[in-house]
Amino acid sequence: MTDDANPEAAVAISGDKNLPPEIFAALQDRLEQYYMKWVDFSIPALMGMTPRQAAKDPSMRTALLALLQEMEHRGDLIEQSTKLSAGPKPDTAAIRAVLFGDAVN
Repeated sequence: MTDDANPEAAVAISGDKNLPPEIFAALQDRLEQYYMKWVDFSIPALMGMTPRQAAKDPSMRTALLALLQEMEHRGDLIEQSTKLSAGPKPDTAAIRAVLFGDAVN
């Protein structure tokens, strides 16, 4: 059973270094779709704000950036634990672009 709320779980379960390219692409696409929706989810770590709301609130910027950094770290850990040399993981640069525009963060 795949956890729809956490597409990273599907990646971790696969654990196969030699995923067929079409499966890899499908997993990456699913992950990207999830995180483009995630920006509008209420997040407890952001005091119930959505990432999009937190990006507009200067008092929440540090918490949001820490959350994005944690996502990057988790993606790296999944990559290592599943032995995927370049596994599907959140594209935090794309998420930052959605949240902050072209500003460097």
